[in-house]
Amino acid sequence: MSRALASGASAADRSWSYALGKQRDPQGPPKLPGGDMTWPPVLILTTITLALTGAGLGALRRRDLSA
Repeated sequence: MSRALASGASAADRSWSYALGKQRDPQGPPKLPGGDMTWPPVLILTTITLALTGAGLGALRRRDLSA
């Protein structure tokens, strides 16, 4: 068995994928609509989510689920 077959793919097989990864858009990554990210809205929504989840779990604990 040849060494190329034993290792999986030959160097020629790997070179095209390497060249594909090296191609980059000269304009850079695509621009998304909207402004820069700010943390306060994320933190506020996370706090609201945690509070509502806690209230829901507390209400679920008070229910009589054994009957």
